[in-house]
Amino acid sequence: MNERKNDEKNEKNLLGAYYGAKAFVKIKQCLEIGKIQFSFVDKDNPKENSIDVYMLAEEFGAILIASIKSGNLIKAIVSEKAKGEQYPKAVWQSPIGGNATGNKGKPISRYFEISPSTSSEVLFTAHTFPAVKNDKGAFIKEKGSKPLLTLRVPCSFNDLKILAYKWSFLESDYMSKKYSLENMKSEYQPKCDDTYVSTQEADTEESSNQAEEYSYSSSDDDVPFVSTETTPEEKKNVIEAKKKKVKLVAKDALVQVNGKNIKVCHVTENGIEKRLICLMDKISDPKFISFETQLSSKAKAGRTLEFNAEVAEKGNDLYLASFA
Repeated sequence: MNERKNDEKNEKNLLGAYYGAKAFVKIKQCLEIGKIQFSFVDKDNPKENSIDVYMLAEEFGAILIASIKSGNLIKAIVSEKAKGEQYPKAVWQSPIGGNATGNKGKPISRYFEISPSTSSEVLFTAHTFPAVKNDKGAFIKEKGSKPLLTLRVPCSFNDLKILAYKWSFLESDYMSKKYSLENMKSEYQPKCDDTYVSTQEADTEESSNQAEEYSYSSSDDDVPFVSTETTPEEKKNVIEAKKKKVKLVAKDALVQVNGKNIKVCHVTENGIEKRLICLMDKISDPKFISFETQLSSKAKAGRTLEFNAEVAEKGNDLYLASFA
């Protein structure tokens, strides 16, 4: 507790500091570069053993902090811990970062996870791995490699809530300036009057309209999004689609459809471009938090994401309702 008080007094950019028996983590605002830093440090060898993981301020606020405020992250931790496993699984993972020289002059990949703690309530676990550079310029973990360094730090649910509370003030100040009309003033001068709608807006509007065409009825054999007017052949196709393991390459992150409780992104399945449509009023599984984060990371790295879920398929649209 004294360490934390001294940190808050001496480091004005500190959002949070949590201490374990062997390591600690400091969460700092680095908004001059638009990021939040999670600095994990080994107490016994702080100069040699440390892991710095960065998140974009927008990702930090819209994904991690939002899941804390909604209670979904804490629910996921409690649910995983209730399984009674000796080593509980992670329920949340940060975006994967890296650089070209962090591994003694060689590329390194790094990220952190959040899971239930066996001694406390929450456990932060940071890893670094040998990395390779993919065709998009991102440093990704070498296939089959073991961690170069792992650091674990426990904290409490209240620590997470206080982190979200502190960020709310900084977020309001920073984001209101960054995304102000004055700061984002456009230099565009149209040559003539024109109308415009983005492809994404057109796609998401079409997706929301199509989603409304489907209804869910537990009496209809528990097949998601199949209306009572669906033909037997169509219904058979949906049942078969729901049972298969989904293997997708994400093209972009999920976006909210305006005015609808729906999130949409573009993916490819077996080389075919499709849309993944998440009907949020159907999804209550805490796994969705980790799924959305992983999807965003895979989209940036251009890598494949595999998951088990109930997915109904219509044309080139995949409708996700729950995880298997």
